[in-house]
Amino acid sequence: MKKRIISLLSCLSAIYNIAAQTQPANEFGIWLGGGSHSLKYSIEQGGVKSGFGGGLGLGYSRFFSRYIGVSLGLEADLYGSSLSINNLHTEYQIQTPPGLSGNFWLYADNQRIEEKQRAVFLQLPVMLQLQAPLGSASFFYIGAGAKVGFTASKTWSQTIGTLTTTGFSDYTNQTYTNMPNHGFETKNGNQASGSLTLGSPVMMALEGGFKWIVSDIKLLYTGIYIDYGLTDLYKPESKNLLEYNSSSPANYGRNSILQTALTNSSQGIKTFAIGLKIRLSFGSGTMLEGKKSIPPPLLARMY
Repeated sequence: MKKRIISLLSCLSAIYNIAAQTQPANEFGIWLGGGSHSLKYSIEQGGVKSGFGGGLGLGYSRFFSRYIGVSLGLEADLYGSSLSINNLHTEYQIQTPPGLSGNFWLYADNQRIEEKQRAVFLQLPVMLQLQAPLGSASFFYIGAGAKVGFTASKTWSQTIGTLTTTGFSDYTNQTYTNMPNHGFETKNGNQASGSLTLGSPVMMALEGGFKWIVSDIKLLYTGIYIDYGLTDLYKPESKNLLEYNSSSPANYGRNSILQTALTNSSQGIKTFAIGLKIRLSFGSGTMLEGKKSIPPPLLARMY
């Protein structure tokens, strides 16, 4: 009987410690996260790989009790993806090169295309946070909400291992090769870069993990996050991969694969991120307490 009473008092003591745990009404935090941050899209041929990225943010949380609060913030997130195509043939009509006659078509064989896309988004997250005490110095938390923002930077860089261009005239019914001055030749190691046209992101955000009480005013969060894009960032474009420059035929303009009809625009381009997050918060204001149970020593005396 005595052992049972001791066990009961121990359980009540644990319950009392949890109930006595406090939560500051206000939290000001800074966080850092990283993982797979991708611009999700598909292309007609070749493969697409997710990129590695991360984010840095500042935020404020207001708790109405130990168990529920809302958070607002500002964060910058890096997203990226890459694609590779072993061989790509394109053809389109161009302006007649100087000194030649007829309607002209440019034929281009692109071998070993590698392209990377990068975008930085500035976002305003709005989250509802629920948490449950796990002991005298920790919580389990889960947050859900949305992020809205705008695109701060969007770039692409491209390398084509070997590019072979030829011209065809319907006037002479002849294919023109090895004419560098007219832009018809073979080049190796072609590189180009530029800016993408992307819209503003809206994302659904989920987060969960553990919250550790470091001191009365310092709290450490460790968890995972998932951000799923709800809006299509794709701005329809139908540019040519190569842009023929009639004033300087040997110097082609180049565009991203995403700016051409080679991208499956019906599925669009959306964001997706999953990773780990660490947040350090500083508490202030009223200390919110749960409903306390009767202290075990008092129960012992009552017994």
